[in-house]
Amino acid sequence: MPQCAAESKCAMSTTNLPESGAGHAEPPEFLSKVQVASLLNVSKRTVDAMLARGELPVARLSKRRLRFPRQAVIEAINRRVVGRR
Repeated sequence: MPQCAAESKCAMSTTNLPESGAGHAEPPEFLSKVQVASLLNVSKRTVDAMLARGELPVARLSKRRLRFPRQAVIEAINRRVVGRR
């Protein structure tokens, strides 16, 4: 069972990914800004704002190329969930 709605959406949005031998596409370990925005159902500008506030973990591959660790993004969002029991 997914930990959050974002995780279940990510599992569904695995188009254009290489398939494993079992015929099931694995979600990528690292995500682009566009993929993070899609996962969270927000705009790229919102991802930029979250990044500027230090709310999302990121790996800088170069000055302009960023990759977001998928599991760390999901954990960061889960920490922001309000009213969880």
